[in-house]
Amino acid sequence: MTLGEIARQCGFCHAQHLSNLFRRDAGLSPRAWRRIATCGGANEPFAIAVTSRAGVRG
Repeated sequence: MTLGEIARQCGFCHAQHLSNLFRRDAGLSPRAWRRIATCGGANEPFAIAVTSRAGVRG
């Protein structure tokens, strides 16, 4: 599924807007998240996102 398809299913008009919000909140681009999730296992992206957010907000 492409980012554009995901964006439309989530109610975004543009994939770039979803990408920007995703990067801001997760600390990774959607592409990087997908790459890690595909290659590194399901739990790694979540741990990276939580660590990234803690560093930014805490």
